[in-house]
Amino acid sequence: MKTKRMTEISLLLAGCVLFSACSGELPLNRRMIVQSAGVDESGGVFTLSVNAFLADRLQMKTQENANGDFFCSSGASVTEAAGRISLTTGREPYFPHNQAVVIGQATAEKGIGAALSFFTEFYECRGTAALYLAQNTAEELLRGAGQNGSIPARELAALSEAGKQAGRAVYTEVFTAARCLTDGERDFCVPILSLEQTGGGEARITLSGTALFSGEKMVETLDERQTQGVLIVSGAAKNMSLKTEVPDEKTGRINGVQLALENLQTAVRCSAENDSVRIALQVRCDALPTEWNLAAQAVLDETGTAALETACEQELMQRISEALSVCARQHGCDPFGFGRCLARQAPEWWRTHRQDWKKLLPDCDFTVEVCCRIKAGEMQSAGATGKN
Repeated sequence: MKTKRMTEISLLLAGCVLFSACSGELPLNRRMIVQSAGVDESGGVFTLSVNAFLADRLQMKTQENANGDFFCSSGASVTEAAGRISLTTGREPYFPHNQAVVIGQATAEKGIGAALSFFTEFYECRGTAALYLAQNTAEELLRGAGQNGSIPARELAALSEAGKQAGRAVYTEVFTAARCLTDGERDFCVPILSLEQTGGGEARITLSGTALFSGEKMVETLDERQTQGVLIVSGAAKNMSLKTEVPDEKTGRINGVQLALENLQTAVRCSAENDSVRIALQVRCDALPTEWNLAAQAVLDETGTAALETACEQELMQRISEALSVCARQHGCDPFGFGRCLARQAPEWWRTHRQDWKKLLPDCDFTVEVCCRIKAGEMQSAGATGKN
């Protein structure tokens, strides 16, 4: 009986057959169906790594090893490296179904433009493929994924999307990064992946941070708090889990509370005159307490609710401030989209000062207002059983 995974692969290959028949491309048995691709560059030599399916070998695969094989080759360009993979395998890489593009961190620190160019210009590549950085090299990451049967590329993209939905990770597509490099109105961030040993000689891919780019170069690694700040300010976060602390006036203790933030909304108002830019941020959200250690208290009273709202607002303010400090003030980077806001809200000023935006950004006057509304309802004490 076919497994669900094998059925999905069969449907994918069937689609490729139809596409090849209509377009006059190479027959399927002379193709490798690329699922994820990675690029490393050193000394002008580009190494292309791919995890791909070989159609004529599919029947020999089982559910456990159906995630694809690993192939790697080098050349003076990504295009040449792809051609050399063809010469060593007898099959030409087929990119329309590629789900992920991974760039080695050392390559990104020197400049991502050349490595990314192939995936934005080659007619078979998908601009909607998810973009990642490998903590070490893309070859090491994808080789581990190919040999150890790590999560398929589709699930890899879902990992980043889920992190974005939870307010803990960015999600960036190849097209988004390419657009930022082209128009210069905004910088971008990319998730960083690493291999984590799980025992038994196996490894799994995990999200280990966020890479901040200034133009085409990676300039900083953001931690989770700073990543959350970027997501909040840019309006990319709709939900988020947040832990905060509330002082108990009666006992003098500091009590921990876990909150589920919902309906996060960020409004950005920009104004500019000469070299002076003012950016006002208004953040609003609902917060539902999900866990707490106030064992002596069944529900929050008005005083406790007010204290919790204040604590939540302060936590969000801190994350926003950290993100603005590292990205805007320290590196002059704009992953928040302030430049595009200025282009809409102060178009005449933007046309005049667009070329100087990165120099002006660190000295912008930022004001931040956060309003958090605690949802009514009971709270379940940590460790308690049943309902309070």
